[in-house]
Amino acid sequence: MPLALLAAAVAMTAPAAKPPAVAPACPPRAEVPALAALRDAQVADDRGASLPAAMKLLVADLPAISKNAQDDARRDWPALCRYRADNARLHAAGMRPRVVFIGDSITENWGVADPSLFAPTTVDRGIAGQTSGQILLRFYQDVVRLSPRVVHLNAGTNDLGVMGSTVVTDDEIVDNLRAMIDMAQANRIAVVLTGILPSTGSTLFHTSGEPRRIRAINARLSQLADERRIVFVDYAAAIGDAEGGIRAGFTNDGVHPNRAAYAAMRPLAERAIARAGR
Repeated sequence: MPLALLAAAVAMTAPAAKPPAVAPACPPRAEVPALAALRDAQVADDRGASLPAAMKLLVADLPAISKNAQDDARRDWPALCRYRADNARLHAAGMRPRVVFIGDSITENWGVADPSLFAPTTVDRGIAGQTSGQILLRFYQDVVRLSPRVVHLNAGTNDLGVMGSTVVTDDEIVDNLRAMIDMAQANRIAVVLTGILPSTGSTLFHTSGEPRRIRAINARLSQLADERRIVFVDYAAAIGDAEGGIRAGFTNDGVHPNRAAYAAMRPLAERAIARAGR
């Protein structure tokens, strides 16, 4: 028997090879309890009373948090996995949100502090710790593919430096936001662009010492909004003080708004979204 025919016969009679095992694209991961406790403490209306206990838990869970952060940086730096399943459920149900809020922990915490704002036609796509570059990389998945009428875009706090991270330049921050605006407008999504929120003081965040820089960036973002004919909102009008920080009673850690601050910010957000969605 010719060799080719013999090989074909063997192939037909041999059991089919099993496909190689492939790890799921987004393996499930339970949230580290300390991070949930920290988020709750950041938004609590208790003038920071629950923050020390949350920080104690955070220190105890640092090994797990650090390992997760290293794994994420290697496998999924933009955190595309975070909302992939939630987005798929919206698509499967044929649901198109009217508004998507995208940003960092300030956006993520808003959904915890004021869940009524995010139901039923508004979704929260904030991820704690993200820079504007990371948000840019997931903007198409977490905003454009959902086809909202309006996107509320807040980014920049973590670009200024958090826990020793590399500081991003002002030009890079503005360019990242400009790119997201480009994507939104190319897909007929109205934009509400926000300024970087004021901050007062924190051992974890460099922003506490940079009110002048925040104001300078916000002036550029306001000008960008004018150029692109989009709505700009500066929440400092609702929660800021004269020195460029957050007013007393509106933050527990110097950077993140608490429930009282989000309540003061909500009317500005709703008016801006209404203007953008006309």
